[in-house]
Amino acid sequence: MKIAEIKNIETKELVEKLEAAVDALNKKKINHNVTPLENPS
Repeated sequence: MKIAEIKNIETKELVEKLEAAVDALNKKKINHNVTPLENPS
């Protein structure tokens, strides 16, 4: 996202996008930690 785009977005939308990004990151971290348990090769 470019700075000009961020300036044009309302704070509420930015907070929602941030929360969505944090949720996605947490899911990826969990999946990364669980995958070796599913495939113990």
